[in-house]
Amino acid sequence: MAKKIWRPWVPSDSLNGWRLDARSSRVLEHQDLGVVYFLSVCDPDHGAPAQVHPLRVERGGAITVPIDSAGRIGLIEEWRPQLQIAGSNLLDGNSWQHVGRRSLEVPGGFSDPGDEPSETAVKEANEEGRLAFERLERLGEVVDNRSFTVSLVTVFAGWGASAPPGAPVRFVDWGEIAAMQQRGDIYCGLTLAALGILLLRYPQRYGGS
Repeated sequence: MAKKIWRPWVPSDSLNGWRLDARSSRVLEHQDLGVVYFLSVCDPDHGAPAQVHPLRVERGGAITVPIDSAGRIGLIEEWRPQLQIAGSNLLDGNSWQHVGRRSLEVPGGFSDPGDEPSETAVKEANEEGRLAFERLERLGEVVDNRSFTVSLVTVFAGWGASAPPGAPVRFVDWGEIAAMQQRGDIYCGLTLAALGILLLRYPQRYGGS
């Protein structure tokens, strides 16, 4: 039997059959990025919590794979706040061995209220990489985790991508993309998902058979 989240005063049809447990708690909140809850997942027949899942409540967004006229992929260098912890106490700053890691990614971000995913794709590509596209193609949607989520990220291909001299974007061949991933330069889950969807959509063009 499928497990459900249970809170009696939330109608089951409002959450596609899932219900919120009264023991769920809000643990993090940011005015722009959203809220993180911990939800108790319960069997509706027995009521006992089976497991606890995090739930990020945040705006949806868009991510775009820039593709120039030669078929090369555009990547932007970011610096992500990834931690490596030496001790057992995450809150002890003295145990942090490494804070931040270079990441090569395709552009993307949260949608502003009222924006369509395609508008977000164009806006984020321009803001992050000064990129422009001749044509956007919607490839699909992804989520960045296997836990509960209330937002989807729309994936686009940005065909005919270009950027002015000095823009923070690098266009590379597909073979170099594979080498970058193997070296650990590309590890962003959304970027890898977007590249994977592009490969599935165009296997003949991007290394498939």
